[in-house]
Amino acid sequence: MKRLLFVFFYLLVLTAGAQSRFRVMTYNVENAFDTIHDEGKQDFDFLPTGRLHWDTPKYRAKLSRIASVIAGVGEMQPPKLVALCEVENARVIEDLLHHTRLHSFNYHYCMTESADRRGIDVTLLYQPSAFHLLYMDTLRVMPTNKHENPTRDILHVCGLVPSGDTLSVFVVHLPSRRGGVRRTMPYRCRVAQRLRQEIDGLTRDGRDRKVVIMGDFNDEHTDPSIATVLEARKWAEAIQPPFLCVLTADLKAANGIRGTHKFQGRWAQLDQIIVNDRLLTTEGLHTSPKDCFIFTDAPLLKYDAGDHGVVPYRSFLGSFYQGGFSDHLPVVVDFYY
Repeated sequence: MKRLLFVFFYLLVLTAGAQSRFRVMTYNVENAFDTIHDEGKQDFDFLPTGRLHWDTPKYRAKLSRIASVIAGVGEMQPPKLVALCEVENARVIEDLLHHTRLHSFNYHYCMTESADRRGIDVTLLYQPSAFHLLYMDTLRVMPTNKHENPTRDILHVCGLVPSGDTLSVFVVHLPSRRGGVRRTMPYRCRVAQRLRQEIDGLTRDGRDRKVVIMGDFNDEHTDPSIATVLEARKWAEAIQPPFLCVLTADLKAANGIRGTHKFQGRWAQLDQIIVNDRLLTTEGLHTSPKDCFIFTDAPLLKYDAGDHGVVPYRSFLGSFYQGGFSDHLPVVVDFYY
């Protein structure tokens, strides 16, 4: 009897000290288009009659692969929040959630409807049992001249998490580097400025918010959009609160992987997860840079001798259909409470 009581109280102490995990991920899924034309959008390449001959079997395979990545990241439990970039419309998300292995995960979603010419948007999947939606909003950054293309809206979703904290989640997909990094830098900086204004507004209003920013920044943490405009720093460079911390700064993985995207033989960490200092305490929902990692499951990678090692196994290589996953790798962070 004494032995049984000892075991019982030992397990009770362990349970009392155990922390619950709240896993979050961000993933640029590379052109998740359906096969139907959206009026007013330049999605013609992704039609059965288009340049890429995008048809129903390819579309279904794409969704199945996205679902397998999300399930793989979750391990025994699905991620509580999933930020997705480069999704064409709500129809794609509905098919992803109801016609793949995700159908049993009970995800709900919030999504932008941007003015992006190709029609791509950002989405946040969430499990209502772990994230009670309070409200969502979209932030639009308008072009300043006729030479600038409309870009993706910023998605802002606010909810309550099991720790009792209010969590503001921003999902972003900043303008592309196409045309040159320097020439396109001002476009990314303007989106970052709008994001910074919104975050400052939350602070000014005295709201006790914990903030997560994630998505494809098309910039690394040392570039002006993040380092100068957002004023986000890596943990070792953090200043006095309040501050933003780039959890994804200097991430490294196996196989020589030093980022989430590879171009001309060089890895770059373009997909970021940034948090405010309120998430770096030990109270309520919290995390640290060591809890952030690049998901590098073997099927997501392909060896390419011409590109100096492994590369993300993407859907298309130019106009050639490879049948892979994406040209980006997912980033994951674990929060605890």
